[in-house]
Amino acid sequence: MIPYIAHTREDGAEQSVLSHLEGTRDLAAGFAAAFGAEGDASMAAALHDIGKYSARFQEHIRHPEKGDHVDHSTAGAQAVAGRRLSPVAFAVAGHHGGLPDGGSIGNTADAGTLYGRLGRKVEDCSFWQTEQPPPKGETPSFLRGADKFTVAFYTRMLYSCLVDADYLDTERFMQGEQDRGAYDAIPLLEKRFSAYLERWEKSASSLNGERDSILSRCLAAGDQARGLYTLTVPTGGGKTVSSLGFALRHAVRWGMKRVIYIIPYTAIIDQTAQTFRDILGKESVLEHHSGVNFA
Repeated sequence: MIPYIAHTREDGAEQSVLSHLEGTRDLAAGFAAAFGAEGDASMAAALHDIGKYSARFQEHIRHPEKGDHVDHSTAGAQAVAGRRLSPVAFAVAGHHGGLPDGGSIGNTADAGTLYGRLGRKVEDCSFWQTEQPPPKGETPSFLRGADKFTVAFYTRMLYSCLVDADYLDTERFMQGEQDRGAYDAIPLLEKRFSAYLERWEKSASSLNGERDSILSRCLAAGDQARGLYTLTVPTGGGKTVSSLGFALRHAVRWGMKRVIYIIPYTAIIDQTAQTFRDILGKESVLEHHSGVNFA
């Protein structure tokens, strides 16, 4: 019998807390590598479920019929807070219920804020230090001295990495390996874009001549240095297709894995996403907004 259980299956199989922490750590570090946060992500994952080492949680998971809810995330947040890594503490504290408000130092233990939870008395779960060395964490250099917006954005990115990793490792144990992350690579999407351009009906009109010129300049810009570019074109100038051409060319040139469009108004998103599906294929475009029904 596993002494410290994180999850159980209907067939009686058990996943140890240590196995879950290690699996989540590896996934989270991989996700966070894209923005240089492997250290913080590893730390968050290594501590997110240490509350499951408590005797009370183990009683709960072995006898769920008793219905005894056990807070198993606050312990990890407290362990992190002692190392003054607040983005990691936020991510750990909220990995099930969502990122909490920070609150203030005067919050009492019954408050749902991070400050309040850091003052709570938690069940003894100190055995986690016996099974794994205390993680160190390594905050990216760009975060040192950063403004509040940057820190807040970083916290959300870190939180997302932890939540996805936690969910996926749990899913892997409960349901076996799933077919996830199988998507077409950016170079293949650029080839589809090029094929789409070859099917375009050519016209000698002056408007289409301007559109072709804009597209050519966007494609040329895609091969230039990695950075921030602007495109100012009036309505009807072919911004949708030209900007996609730039994005794909730039992503291929610099080895990027994603193209993300952020657009105002759902009607414009709907229209743009449909154009991209026509060019790149349905499975290559994820449209995400309040009006989308994924059912």
